[in-house]
Amino acid sequence: MAGKTLVIPQKPPPFPDKLPNFLANSPEFGNKRRQLFLSTGKETK
Repeated sequence: MAGKTLVIPQKPPPFPDKLPNFLANSPEFGNKRRQLFLSTGKETK
């Protein structure tokens, strides 16, 4: 395996406002987002 394996996000957030949406795609933050969605009843997309 030559070279280093870099972990690059598929879609980086273009604006700071899109940061929560980008984090929601993450497994870790996605679970928290889903729990918030279930508890609040609000759609977090």
